[in-house]
Amino acid sequence: MLLKSDKVVSCISVKQKTISNTTIKRYIDYFCDSFLIDSAVRYDIKGKKYINTPVKYYFTDLGLCNARLNFRQLEEMHAMENIIFNELKIRGFNVDVITLNKTNEKGHGIRKQLELDFVCNKGSRRYYIQLAYAIPDRAKMERERRLLHYYYTILKRS
Repeated sequence: MLLKSDKVVSCISVKQKTISNTTIKRYIDYFCDSFLIDSAVRYDIKGKKYINTPVKYYFTDLGLCNARLNFRQLEEMHAMENIIFNELKIRGFNVDVITLNKTNEKGHGIRKQLELDFVCNKGSRRYYIQLAYAIPDRAKMERERRLLHYYYTILKRS
């Protein structure tokens, strides 16, 4: 789940309640401290630095999340991503999300941000993981392959 505290504030404000950005951040920290959610920080592969927001949060127990939602919003792709994140954490990996602002052939930035689902580090080992719940056709396969190839060429240059 991608979460920005200012978006949560605006969502709550629409429902005629007022709450500060600081309060939302505090609640998110409480959820992390109580092990209800865990976070994956975004890493800018070109700038070689961590990006503070938005942080991706994953439920540590999908059963609790689904029970709270009355099992109404079962999205297989999000559930799969959450389960794989949890498994990587259990196996001792530090898990981050890589983002990259795509550029055109002339090196100019274009408005497209690419995301590689996970980069997992454990000691000297590093794995790059791109998830796809289903690959129904050749076009989807090529799109996923192009994304991985694009990241590979960026990593080779780094």
